[in-house]
Amino acid sequence: MRSALGAGLISSEDKVQCRLCPAGFSCQPDTGSLSLCPPGKHSPEGILQCLTCPVDSVCTSGFAHKCGPGKEPNSDQTVCQDCGPGFYSSGCSVQCLPCPAGGYCPQNGMSEPVLCPPGWTSSPGQTYCTGCNDSSVQCGGASTPRWSLPGRRSSPVLCRAGTYRPWSAGEESACAICPVGHYCVGGITVPCPAGTYGAQEGLQKLTDCTICPAGFYCLESSSEKPGSQFLCPLGSYCEEGTATMHGSPCPPGTAGEQLGQTSRASCRRCREGRFCPAGSTGPGLPCARGRYCPAGTTEEVTCPQGTFTPHQGAIVASKIY
Repeated sequence: MRSALGAGLISSEDKVQCRLCPAGFSCQPDTGSLSLCPPGKHSPEGILQCLTCPVDSVCTSGFAHKCGPGKEPNSDQTVCQDCGPGFYSSGCSVQCLPCPAGGYCPQNGMSEPVLCPPGWTSSPGQTYCTGCNDSSVQCGGASTPRWSLPGRRSSPVLCRAGTYRPWSAGEESACAICPVGHYCVGGITVPCPAGTYGAQEGLQKLTDCTICPAGFYCLESSSEKPGSQFLCPLGSYCEEGTATMHGSPCPPGTAGEQLGQTSRASCRRCREGRFCPAGSTGPGLPCARGRYCPAGTTEEVTCPQGTFTPHQGAIVASKIY
């Protein structure tokens, strides 16, 4: 028999109320039962089945989080891991890519290659450049690598760490101090990765970028310590170095009732008469009639045979006399 419920809706056993299937769960539309999505899968609100994790993301507690620059998902898409030396990934990359010829990637977590200086070259996937002679077709400065920005050309003088050459100003321009939100190596600017910020000019290496403080999140190339607009949202907590807006969702059975929560311990136990899927805000969702919810409930409990609950938000089932 075809269900009369709308798409993405579930109901309690008495069919009195319908509500959207909460994010992070698969739902049985007729009974209203919920199942947390397994690691590597996710579901947006209103979707009844858990979906395969997007290729550029990791999925935990039923939510998808995109990996930031310099990272890629592991094989089961549950953890973002740093690109190894010789590899990089930009904000548009699905996975880590080999550092291209003419550039090098000396560190873990590189978000773009460093251009080899004039008179130096590299083959793909290298962590350093090697010297070359004038007859080498791959010699640094002989041609503009395809991955470099339009108009970039190698300049005859290498800028020291903490400075860069403004490519738009031409070959003969002086090296300039590295701008905030970036560090500079090999004469080019590299954005401070998500989860960090660069509040000072002249940063020289990745580790000069400051780790984002707990209770906040920092996007790529953030140029100052995060303020109130980057507070961790309700239903989540943001540990030190958080790189995504939603941080880590409060685990099932708890709820995040305040902005700027700093740890899992900040998530409060779900209140009586309510249930809390992962990432719940406020007091949680009210328990439907025909079900009851003790404190800390992750899913509504169906009343056993011979019992009932006459209203929403019940914490125990009553006997039928």
